[in-house]
Amino acid sequence: MNRTGVQIGEKLIRVIVERKQRNQWELINNVTEPLPEGIVKGGQILEPEKLGLIIKELFIKNQLQETHASVFIEEAPFFIRRIELPKINKKEVASAIQYRAQTELPVNPNELVIRSYPLNEQDRKTKELEGQYLIVAMDKGLVNKTAEVFHNAGLTLSSLSLEPIAIYQGILLHEELKNQLKDNFLLVRTDTSRLMLAIFSNGRLVHSRYLPFSTDKMNWEQEISRTLKSWNSVEGESRVQQVIVFGEQEHFANVEQEMAQSTEISLLHIADPSLPCEGITMKKQNEINFYADRITFNILRKTPIHVYVLAIVTGFMFLSLLFQYGSQAYVRAQIGWLQGNISDQAEIQRLLQKQKQLESIRATVLRTTTEIRAQNVDPIKTYQLIAPATPGSIVYSQIVFDNQTIKISGRTGDTQSLINYYLQLQKSPNLMNVIMNNVSSGTGGVQFSLVMNRKGT
Repeated sequence: MNRTGVQIGEKLIRVIVERKQRNQWELINNVTEPLPEGIVKGGQILEPEKLGLIIKELFIKNQLQETHASVFIEEAPFFIRRIELPKINKKEVASAIQYRAQTELPVNPNELVIRSYPLNEQDRKTKELEGQYLIVAMDKGLVNKTAEVFHNAGLTLSSLSLEPIAIYQGILLHEELKNQLKDNFLLVRTDTSRLMLAIFSNGRLVHSRYLPFSTDKMNWEQEISRTLKSWNSVEGESRVQQVIVFGEQEHFANVEQEMAQSTEISLLHIADPSLPCEGITMKKQNEINFYADRITFNILRKTPIHVYVLAIVTGFMFLSLLFQYGSQAYVRAQIGWLQGNISDQAEIQRLLQKQKQLESIRATVLRTTTEIRAQNVDPIKTYQLIAPATPGSIVYSQIVFDNQTIKISGRTGDTQSLINYYLQLQKSPNLMNVIMNNVSSGTGGVQFSLVMNRKGT
């Protein structure tokens, strides 16, 4: 069976199909299609019906017969947090992670699809677990819209993953690049509308964030330096050893110039635009998949064989009874249903027409609301409101905002830096009502979340 990857961006869709030849996968299709403006923006799908039709037409035009696909969306927003759990029963880990998600994430967990995995080795035989876990969460609405897109395209969605993981897995498919990888590296993407910073440690994504990409190179170069200094000051064995720039040669040259005096950190440039889409086709163990939980069959494997036999015999007996006594009742019910259906047909048609009108009005209202919000909120200006008050030790994990409220999550090496940052935000002439929502300390430093309002709104 072939494997298919779909990469969705603001301006372009890319589809890659690979076929297995003996023990190797070879590329047989690599096609792209430009996207009209307004269908995807800032990692959010605004027009799932149109996007699904465009993907369907792309498959038809290029005679792609595949029915299953893995996907990632460029710049798709997600939350990532590291937590530490005490020694608890293995059965209670899921509940403990769900509880911590309520305190660590700035959004109601009921509105998110949450995935987690341990960062340290776990003994499968032990009944108690402890150590560091990573929580990764994506907006449930975005996950549902992505599933809707592939349903409209007539495809089955195999997995929905993250952009940094797609790039990393694409690197692993190329031996020359794979052999140059360090254990701990910072992945930087510079060829989209937002700057992506993602840190990997021993093959695991442990930190990621997106920032508005300013044309002023000093802004994003400073963010790279800030992230490196803050991370390496507290991480010990997980210190970043390498910076990988995925993007234009000009951007790599700027980073290379900025890092010229650092002898501890090596640099690697990657410019292949197909590499992330190749990576998303790669089926990797413990891959983060936001679309569906994998089904485990441990309980079935442990079930004795006589239980299976008893269940099968009981099932056959039940089915024979249904067939014997249910046929006449089924026929009578069908006749009654048809009689009622004939008399109610006109009313049903009227209600269906009304439903279509209401759905059309709802879609128009949602599209108009999204456009107004997009016009009124400038991400670069929002970032510039908080940037002057940010000391060098602060690393942002997430910035969520609208035209009234700004929510910031991040980490720092010590409590005093966080206090200084909090006081600087309170003094800002453009902000008010600055509130410290959450503070927690661990081996990764001090993690925090802040909420504030813009002045004049």
